[in-house]
Amino acid sequence: METRRQRVIIDGSCFLAWILPDEHAPISESVFNALLDDQLIGVVQPLFYQEVGNTLVLVSRKGRIQLTEFDAYLESLLALPFELSDYSTTSNGLVDTVRLAQEYRLTVYDASYLALAVHLHLPLVTEDKALASAANDLGLLFRL
Repeated sequence: METRRQRVIIDGSCFLAWILPDEHAPISESVFNALLDDQLIGVVQPLFYQEVGNTLVLVSRKGRIQLTEFDAYLESLLALPFELSDYSTTSNGLVDTVRLAQEYRLTVYDASYLALAVHLHLPLVTEDKALASAANDLGLLFRL
């Protein structure tokens, strides 16, 4: 009998905390190990890729990663078996996102992950403190 894998919403901060050498985030590490071991299904939105790509560009400019490592990070990102949800690009998704951004004093970008978690009734994995607090308030913060 096949075990049903848990689906979780993953935001950009989680991936970045897992991959960047100067970050240490046990929850993100555990989540990505479970994802790579086929124990979890990571759900992301289109914004995830731009957010991570932008941060990689910024940290490479600041010297936190070497230019020679940049392509390897992009390859790691693109090789992950994510399920893509486009809810954030719908009119309902935008309305929910803006409402949550105002209610929890989040950026619209961060609130879009929360709106996706609410919409799909899935736990959210994040290393962002304000986003984690909002997800916790809604009972949607991922816990090991």
